[in-house]
Amino acid sequence: PELPQAPLRGDADELQQVFTNLLENAIKYGGPGRAVHLDVSLREHDPALRTASLRVAVQDEGPGIAQQHLPRLTERFYRADNHRSRALGGTGLGLAIVKHILNRHRGRLLIESTEGEGACFTVALPVDREELARG
Repeated sequence: PELPQAPLRGDADELQQVFTNLLENAIKYGGPGRAVHLDVSLREHDPALRTASLRVAVQDEGPGIAQQHLPRLTERFYRADNHRSRALGGTGLGLAIVKHILNRHRGRLLIESTEGEGACFTVALPVDREELARG
């Protein structure tokens, strides 16, 4: 299927870092042999941004994350599972970097997870409406 396309304003290298971090996390924490799902959508009005957005969701099929950890996942050095993170080589900085970059781009990171059902990290970035209208 053809993916939606939308004009974004931002630093390409920084946005690449966002998606690299999220994909590496999904692969690492999803577990061996488990799929990683990507969903790209264009929203005319995104309540998270109060404007049009491009959303990219990265979902894994891993063990999920307990609800009490979700609000703190983007803090520097915070790890929901210290033992597992260290064993897999995590530093606790990846999601903090993602959040910082998205803030610079007026975007948001939305995190959903249910234990036993994996985790979904959704990036919402504002779309350049003028470019979209010309497009």
